[in-house]
Amino acid sequence: MIGTDPRNPFLSRVAARLRRSRPPNPHRPTSLIVERLPSGPLTRVWFNTAGCPEDKRGACTMCNYGAGGPTTGDEMVAQVEAAISGIAQPEGTLLVSPSGSLFDAREVPTAAALAILRLAAASGFGAILTETRPETLTASLVDQALEAVAGRAFGVELGLESSDQAVLNLCVNKIMRLADWRTALALLSSRGVPVTANVSLGTAFLSPAEAIDDAVATVLWALRHGSRDCAVFPLIVRDWTVLAHLWRRGRHEPPSLWSLVETLIRVGPDIARRVSISWYKDYDQERGGASADMTALAVPTTCPDCHAEVVRRLDSYRATGDFEVVAGLDAFTCPCHDSWRASLDGAQAPWTHRLPSAYEALGREVLGETWWAAHGSGVLDWLGVALGESGAQARGQPPVGPPSNASSRTAIRVNSPRSEW
Repeated sequence: MIGTDPRNPFLSRVAARLRRSRPPNPHRPTSLIVERLPSGPLTRVWFNTAGCPEDKRGACTMCNYGAGGPTTGDEMVAQVEAAISGIAQPEGTLLVSPSGSLFDAREVPTAAALAILRLAAASGFGAILTETRPETLTASLVDQALEAVAGRAFGVELGLESSDQAVLNLCVNKIMRLADWRTALALLSSRGVPVTANVSLGTAFLSPAEAIDDAVATVLWALRHGSRDCAVFPLIVRDWTVLAHLWRRGRHEPPSLWSLVETLIRVGPDIARRVSISWYKDYDQERGGASADMTALAVPTTCPDCHAEVVRRLDSYRATGDFEVVAGLDAFTCPCHDSWRASLDGAQAPWTHRLPSAYEALGREVLGETWWAAHGSGVLDWLGVALGESGAQARGQPPVGPPSNASSRTAIRVNSPRSEW
């Protein structure tokens, strides 16, 4: 079973090493985006903090929302106040969030988080939305947040990424147990606070077919466990991440936008009413580009001939929720659509069998040959236990029985992080 610390010590070390070269950006400006959704306008306000604490621990193979400088709670409140005061017509939903978690006191002091919610409630928007990690929530904090929003509709986005605990630990390095996510969901639901589950498409080490399967399974899991809705995020490759390292070496590509369409097709029109899509394009590019500490290297796409039209239709779906748009994209004719379909049919060992060699390559390339010579055997032994396999199999010996990804849907055991790593 999962131990008390779900951290992946190897991926954490790799990610922390990759982030050493990330340029600091202590003065990132507050970001504001306005979109139209089926439920009405959505205004997003991101404010600057020192950054997500889990980022500093090497968490999340895909994530990089930058590393700001020291920022006081008063400065955070002032940023949000200035952003809100510049909104001419507050209407619909206001999403206000830092780069990590609003309710993580290591990033946003609790007094500042509550002051920001009071500002949001007084701004004239009909509903308030924020984001946080599940382990940051307590009953007392949720009650204080509800008092701060003063009767406004209030919702919380919780990053889930995958409903497969093995994928979370060994591919995402989310540093989260599914039990923690369910506990947070139950707590919020008991207070009448709806939850949006954020779901990843295009996770590191998964093939395109596996990534679609995982996203579909995660949407269904989240809704079955009580999430009000889900947001599917095709992963952008941002610099200073494990994804970026894999991409530079030709071992990862952002998910095709056809994979996003396929995910929606597979969940079907009834469930898709509760599924939104986000970051299927680079919003930062539309505003002139991301800052140097969170550069986007590659984005989900199709081919140059159809990309603009596909994005236009996805914009339409995001704005209206009309599943006929998705059905039309599924029937869209383009050679790249045909090539994408053909790519899903290629025979490939499951990710659980490919992962040992992927870890070895990462260890040698990022941590160095000397480090791998000293610790590689231990890494692969640890991985073998985590996958429920023998250490010998993790070193490349044939698995017992036919290849199967069944092990990725079972509970995994993770040893305590090796201090010598």
